Amino acid sequence: MKSLITLTAIFLFSLNTSAQPSIWEITTGTTYEVQTNADFCVDSIRNLGGTLIFNGTRCGLLLAPSLILPANNSFVTQPITFRWSSVSGAIRYNIQISTDSLFNTIVLNDTTLTDTTRVVTGLTGNIWHFWRVRARNATGWGYWSIMWRFNPYAVGMLSSTGEIPKEFRLYGNYPNPFNPLTTLKFDIPKLSYVKITVYDILGREISGLVNQSLEAGRYMLNFDASGLSSGTYFYRIEAGDPSGGSGQLFVNVKKMVVIK
Repeated sequence: MKSLITLTAIFLFSLNTSAQPSIWEITTGTTYEVQTNADFCVDSIRNLGGTLIFNGTRCGLLLAPSLILPANNSFVTQPITFRWSSVSGAIRYNIQISTDSLFNTIVLNDTTLTDTTRVVTGLTGNIWHFWRVRARNATGWGYWSIMWRFNPYAVGMLSSTGEIPKEFRLYGNYPNPFNPLTTLKFDIPKLSYVKITVYDILGREISGLVNQSLEAGRYMLNFDASGLSSGTYFYRIEAGDPSGGSGQLFVNVKKMVVIK
């Protein structure tokens, strides 16, 4: 005999914001029916051969944001800009950063954010960190996003030789190939906002080395690839409007090879 389980509007599991939302399994021979005007609140459904009749609405809590930056499994330098997608109806966001994937060791828990960006510094370097975000509306906190991880590793200090170059230029790194240290050099002829980013061969962002306004000068930067595997990588410079606007003056890309 087929059993019929009817979920009504008062059957709201996700209102318990102290725990993760529920996971429901629809077993063989079982029918789950969500009636009209009912609100169905579970994190996920595993259909093992049963039937779901859905005539109600989704949970009154907000859906999870999508994470954007830093990219999953990336190596980044501090300060780190975290960015995620906006959620319709959200009034606040909660970002958590932990040094373990179960979020038992949380190093940041900010529930006050009204924007989709958070800049973080002071994290322990050269270990994996995990982060996630959720949104809140008048009902309560919504679902957590998927979890991404990143590694805030250190790079050498930026230094200027004091020379004033006549034009923008990005030099080849030396040595190249290298293991694990190399030096990048570039010229900035006038006050500019400079970004230097490292990408892997698939075009995925690995690390942001520079992201700031720089005075005119010839700069050198030590790059440590201890956390990277052997392979070909690219570093890209963008130099433009000193206010950080969209005015772009110079873009160039160079290749470097890590051999271990």
